[in-house]
Amino acid sequence: DFDNERDAAGAATYFILDHSQPGDGIVFYIPPARAPFEFYRARYYGGDSRAVNRPDHLEPQILYPYYSQEGLDFRDFKAKLSADFLRQAVPNHPRVWVVLMYTSVENPDSTCMMLTKVLGEAFPHQRRWEFFKVEVLLYSWQEAK
Repeated sequence: DFDNERDAAGAATYFILDHSQPGDGIVFYIPPARAPFEFYRARYYGGDSRAVNRPDHLEPQILYPYYSQEGLDFRDFKAKLSADFLRQAVPNHPRVWVVLMYTSVENPDSTCMMLTKVLGEAFPHQRRWEFFKVEVLLYSWQEAK
């Protein structure tokens, strides 16, 4: 295997899907981080990429980047995350997952700082899990178990 630096996007996706609850939302720090999630989510549900659009397979609901109900779209990669968008999107969800790739809460850039600040203000509880080159955060109204 020539790719010794492969990230753990698959493990992170399976973890999120195993622990998501009805009403959860998910935000990807950078739009390209959604692509591996979609790939592994399709595998999680038996490899049928069409299955991910079924209502029983939509948890957590993708909040960002999200352009179309039809699935990942090239316009998702043009999306720009803003504090105003987050403030409008998260109140409808009791919990919001965040997938960080190519950054870390330990060494954040300005977008990561904005994201963690806005969600930290919106939710009283946060949990964090680390996978190789991927961090998963869960913001919630209640203490996550």
